[in-house]
Amino acid sequence: MALVKEKYPKIRFEITTRASVVSKKIALLFHKAGITRCDLGMETMSQTELASVRKDMRGEQLKRAVKYLAEANIETKLFHITFPGKISIPTIEFLLELSTSEVPFLVQSAYLRSIPNPQSPPFFSEQDQKVFCKKSDSIEQIMEWVLVNLAFRSTNTFLNEPCFQDNLREALIRGDDLRSFFDIPQPNNKMTLILNLEFEGRRYFFRHIRKAPFMRCFKVESA
Repeated sequence: MALVKEKYPKIRFEITTRASVVSKKIALLFHKAGITRCDLGMETMSQTELASVRKDMRGEQLKRAVKYLAEANIETKLFHITFPGKISIPTIEFLLELSTSEVPFLVQSAYLRSIPNPQSPPFFSEQDQKVFCKKSDSIEQIMEWVLVNLAFRSTNTFLNEPCFQDNLREALIRGDDLRSFFDIPQPNNKMTLILNLEFEGRRYFFRHIRKAPFMRCFKVESA
């Protein structure tokens, strides 16, 4: 790849690897090879959530990898997974920390899914990580999805509101329940989750549309 980069200086690569692979030396080699973005599996920074799916906590390893990549002028894309039951505070704190340090990164969010097997039900919406499934997912997962994909740059939406990070920091300092950012929908209101903030006349909401899983469900309207 370095030889290709030398011959074609404008070429750019994006790769996917594990945080354990990334050392300071490897990051510099990535840069030499023309890699401008490296995708890493963050999933969640919550030890409890990782333990629930029998995965080891590797937060410090991930932090080092992102740091080495940033020092080599490589942007990191973090694969983020929401877990049922509650909003992951450690994950949001980590992303805020990266943002404060001006580390170049963006996020790609998904819902937790089990690995498909021959006994998996043949329902696309229950297996696809991008589609909310009321049978297995919780409203807190949508909340975390909205908070992350609005406060930070993401591949899921292009609706980044950087000033929203200040609201999150202040709420975490006060110890607020992050669910308080939302109007909780009633059971019969077709699953519309409204964010209780306004950004220069813009307000955001998430609407679950079962019959149209590919529609953009994260929308904006003028106040």
